[in-house]
Formats: sequence, C-alpha cells, structure tokens
Amino acid sequence: RQEEKNKKMAASKVKLHYFGVHAKADAIRALLNYKNVDFEDFVVVHTEWAELKKSGFYPNGQMPVLEIDGLVLNQSGAILEYLADKFGLHGTNSYEKYLVSNYLASTDDLYSTFYNKLFFGATDEIKEAAKKELLENKLPLYLADFEKKLAEQKTSETGWLVGGRPTVADFKVVCNIATWILHDDRKAEFLPVLESSAPGLLKYVNDKIAGDFAGYFAKRATDYTK
Repeated sequence: RQEEKNKKMAASKVKLHYFGVHAKADAIRALLNYKNVDFEDFVVVHTEWAELKKSGFYPNGQMPVLEIDGLVLNQSGAILEYLADKFGLHGTNSYEKYLVSNYLASTDDLYSTFYNKLFFGATDEIKEAAKKELLENKLPLYLADFEKKLAEQKTSETGWLVGGRPTVADFKVVCNIATWILHDDRKAEFLPVLESSAPGLLKYVNDKIAGDFAGYFAKRATDYTK
C-alpha cells in the first residue's frame, strides 16, 4: 500500500525544467501559476546543461520539459496544448479553437523567423537586418492582426483574447509581448511599434500584468533574467 501511495505521489508531482530565463517556459510558468498548481521550477544552469543532456532524460536533448500526471512532456507548444486541455483553457467551438491556435502559431512565427535571428544571429549584420525587417514590416503586420482580433472578440470589455474567458492564448501573448517589447533592454525601440500598431493590445497586456497575472509577474521580475 505504501508503495502504491508513493507511486501516486510521484505521478502527481509537477516539475518544470528550464533555464532561468523567460523564453519558451514563460507562458507555461504563467499558466501553472494562474491555476495555482504547486510545481517545482527546476532552473538549469547553462554550465550544467551539457552534462544533464547526457542523462537521456530530456527528449531530443531539449527543454522545456514538464513532468506532470506521471508523464514527461517536451516541446513548449505541445506542453501548452496539454495544459489547455487539462485545465479547460481552449476555445469552446471550432472558431474559438482556431483563434487560440492562430495566436499560438503567430507568436511562434515571430519568435522562430525573426527573434531567433535577432537574438542569436551569427553576425551583427544578420542581427541588424532581422531587427530592421521586424520593426519596419513584420511586427506591425502581426500586431495589427492581433488588434483586429481583439476588436472582434470585444477584449476591451471581456478582458480576454478569445470567447470572453481565459485561454492558453492569453498566457502566450502576454508573456511574449512582455519579453519581446516591454523588456527594459528592448522597450525604447519596440514599444513605439506596439503603441502605433496595436494600442488596444498594449492596454490588454498591461492590464493582465497588473491584474490577473500580477502574482506571476511579481515573481517573474525577480526570479528570471530575460
């Protein structure tokens, strides 16, 4: 009996593995915090990561990894989808589900196509070219599309991106805007684009940071670096 109890306790343990930065674990942390999930935030030190990868525990040798329900989950987007299903944070009909998935895909597009080059480009020339394309073309387009969706879904009245209720899209969008645009290192260059392209989105993000997600963002400001 004690052995079974121990197995159940182990299966119910929730543990998130990632570096001490925002990036791909940010929305996962925010969602778990919002749902009051008691989880261990296992912060991996960069200098120890190469050795940890050799353990074979991390699928594809990647993070974030989430241990939950006796499972070991990887890929940040798939983890968010799992949590959305588990906690009822997806759309309630086909169109709402499409909108949620669209927000997730759009934020991933910006990260993988442009921010990846901006932060991790091989040369300064690559980084500057990515920044120019992002600021002048792609970011305004994506933000304007977000602004259009906000108006359609009456987010200014409901406080949520889709269907008047919290969905996984809220966590992804708020955390990404906070990291990409509102972070002190980037605010001077990127905030004016948000202010001009999507003022409603800016208000929504600020309201969430000060309101529904305030608990997480207070912790976020001190526990994680970028």
